[in-house]
Amino acid sequence: MKTFFILLNDQTEPTPEIHQAHREHITQLKQSGQLIESGAFVDYKGNMALVEAEDKKAALVIALSDPYVREGCKTFKLYQIELEDENA
Repeated sequence: MKTFFILLNDQTEPTPEIHQAHREHITQLKQSGQLIESGAFVDYKGNMALVEAEDKKAALVIALSDPYVREGCKTFKLYQIELEDENA
């Protein structure tokens, strides 16, 4: 498995329904073991997620399936990262 950093940039305010769908999406990713961590930035209008996926295509599917992205509330950038303990 590879680790990817998804940077979500705010575009428009999500409706309560979209926010709830996003929370459910995050919960599903966490339960499946794909989500390592996620959260909102304190000093930047956006969110981040660390996910595990087989490859960049699979990570792209994860990012595109987020209701925030699907509904146009956020754009994203996807980066593959190497965690310090991955090669230890």
